[in-house]
Amino acid sequence: MLGQGTGFFYECEKVRYLITNKHMVEREDPPRYPNALKIKIHTSLDVVKEVRDVEIPLYDEDGDSLWLEYPQPGDVDIIALDMTEYLKDSDVIFRWTKNEFPTPNHVILGSMVSIIGYPLGFYDTFHNLPIVRSGTIASTYGVGFNGGFFFLVDSTLHQGISGSPVIIPRGYDGEYDTLLGVISAREHDPNTGINLELGVVWYPDLIEKIINQ
Repeated sequence: MLGQGTGFFYECEKVRYLITNKHMVEREDPPRYPNALKIKIHTSLDVVKEVRDVEIPLYDEDGDSLWLEYPQPGDVDIIALDMTEYLKDSDVIFRWTKNEFPTPNHVILGSMVSIIGYPLGFYDTFHNLPIVRSGTIASTYGVGFNGGFFFLVDSTLHQGISGSPVIIPRGYDGEYDTLLGVISAREHDPNTGINLELGVVWYPDLIEKIINQ
């Protein structure tokens, strides 16, 4: 195993994709070039701990990558993997769609968010369920921080949350969990290298652009 991270399901035009960070499948520093991802998928609503293991290859027979990424490589740390061949009708999964995207004026600076993931690989190993961390919106939503395609959240973050969905949970904003974006990194002070406890979150509309390019 080269590392651990987080991903989630997203549906577009009835095709379901696994969404995670690009640095989970390809990274230069430190070097990491896995040939597959291994995930667990729940198979029962009644017995939560029941899962099956799925291995998703990252390259075809010619050595070409199977994931979809942003048209300008390096600009966005998100990939999408078509899960059509790997999902069964009996699988129990939750997936987001663009219907769960927020409008920027509905997301208030300083408002609470939840981050679903596996910090340092820690989770409920008996039921195979992730951990939910809390945080707040730390930069103006809908505005690219420093001209990028992301905003910031204030939260205690660890390795293993790469690819985590950042959401406004049910009960706060309507019937469905609102998908605010995909987390990928922690900000550090450029002079001292001190961890600022701020997370980089890529906007969710980038997922649609990656899939529909």
